Amino acid sequence: MGRNPKKHQEGNQGGKHSCRLNHIKSGRKARIRCHHSTGSVRQRLLDLGFVPESEIDVVRRAPLGDPIQCRVAGYNVTLRASEADLIEVEATDSTDDTICEQFKDIGKKCRLHEMDSGRKACIRCHHSTGSVRQRLLDLGFVPGSKIDVVRRAPLGDPIQCRVAGYNVTLRASEAELIEVEVAA
Repeated sequence: MGRNPKKHQEGNQGGKHSCRLNHIKSGRKARIRCHHSTGSVRQRLLDLGFVPESEIDVVRRAPLGDPIQCRVAGYNVTLRASEADLIEVEATDSTDDTICEQFKDIGKKCRLHEMDSGRKACIRCHHSTGSVRQRLLDLGFVPGSKIDVVRRAPLGDPIQCRVAGYNVTLRASEAELIEVEVAA
């Protein structure tokens, strides 16, 4: 289920943002651009009415983001987040704020412990010294490196991140020492 990056690139195209359906805010409208699925999954999505160029409303999301209820072709349809991640959409409503959750904070500078699960960032700098700084550098938390926040414990501590191809778990107090810039 890989995608061809030359053919389908998420981002700002023609003045409108495109992103995956599972990143759309509740209450927003969008147009389906394309599918990034094959076989029976693709056929199921088409049968449910998720056809390219169709208008879609994101009615609501479950508290943890899965499943997602949409209105498409006059019907309410519920999709798993993993299925919604296979559908690329673009904004159709005319409001000024960003349609996709994933684009609202791009470029924002914050500390790693402030980031939500599933977000990506670039490490800007460390606010640590001595052995703590050396440990973070040894783990791959090097300024300029790309990082993914994989998940957080229910109470927010610890935080699992993917950096330099490895999954690393940090205490929130350590993550607070790392300044990042939010990426798409």
